[in-house]
Amino acid sequence: MSDASRMELEVLSSSGSLTPAWGDADVGNVLGGATMTLGQNGLWSFFQTSTTSDVGTIYNSTGLNTYTNVSVTGGSGGLSGASFVDFNRDSFMDIFTNTSTGASSQSVWTTTDGINYNHQILVSGTSMWNGAVVAYDKTGDGYLDFAYGDTGGDSMTFITNTAGSLSLMAGGAQGRPVGITGNTD
Repeated sequence: MSDASRMELEVLSSSGSLTPAWGDADVGNVLGGATMTLGQNGLWSFFQTSTTSDVGTIYNSTGLNTYTNVSVTGGSGGLSGASFVDFNRDSFMDIFTNTSTGASSQSVWTTTDGINYNHQILVSGTSMWNGAVVAYDKTGDGYLDFAYGDTGGDSMTFITNTAGSLSLMAGGAQGRPVGITGNTD
C-alpha cells in the first residue's frame, strides 16, 4: 500500500471529548436564532442568540472541540432567525437576523475581519414576528438577495442586493414582487 492511500483515524474513547464547548445551555422555551457555516479555516462557525434574545454570540472553531467567541449586541428586539451570509463578497460571513418582536427593522452584523462586527439596522418594510431570513440570488448577478417571512404567513419582504448595497426589491409593497399577495401589514 502506498503512502498516498493511507489514512490516519483518531478514535475518541471518552464521551467527555464529544461534549460541545460552545453555546448556551438555555432551559425552557426561549425564543432565539441560530445558524452555522464553515469558517475561513474550514472548521465550523456558529451563531446563537443569548437568553435575552437581542444579543448573540459567534463561536468560531479553532480545533476539534475548541472555540473562540465574540458577542454581538444591538439587536432590534428579540431575534428568532439567523443566517450567515457573505452579502458583499468580501470573504467574511456577515449575520442577518429576523426579529421576534413584530418590528419592521431587522438586525445585521457585518465584519471585515471575522472578529469585529458592526451592527446595522435593515428596514424590512413590514412587521415580522418569529420568522426567518433566506438568502438566494434572485436577480442572477452573483450577489445574494434576501426573503424575510414570519410565522403568521401575513408578512414577507424581499431585499435586493446590488453589488453589496441592500434595498427593498422594486415592484410591490414591502419589496414584494408585483402580484404577490398575503401581506396585510
